[in-house]
Amino acid sequence: RIMPSQNPDYTYEVEQGIGVVTFCKDSLTDPEQIRRIKDSLYHLLDGDVERLILDFKNVQYFLSEFLGVLFVLRKKLSTRKPFQPPCSRKWGLFEIFPDRETAIGAMASADSDPLVFCSVEPSLREVFLVC
Repeated sequence: RIMPSQNPDYTYEVEQGIGVVTFCKDSLTDPEQIRRIKDSLYHLLDGDVERLILDFKNVQYFLSEFLGVLFVLRKKLSTRKPFQPPCSRKWGLFEIFPDRETAIGAMASADSDPLVFCSVEPSLREVFLVC
């Protein structure tokens, strides 16, 4: 496990070779905050990050603009490691796990999605299932 790095918006750790971003705020609704998050997450991809878990355990709300950041992030990661979602995933572009440990375990498989979410509140889960 690599020591976490922190900025005002999230912490970043590496566990079992998988990047884990845990958002610190309950609300991702400030456009400047979303721009900072976008810039720093895209900067992470300039390194050797190939798989990423976004932990939403603290998040209650976000602007729709944040969805665009997530779509681009997934596309960038998918170009590094092509991925075909399993036929068993009936809804949504993003795979969501109940907690961080389950997400890490699932990503340990060779055919995992390069970007997954965990600890998503039920109201936000509905938004992701529509995507």
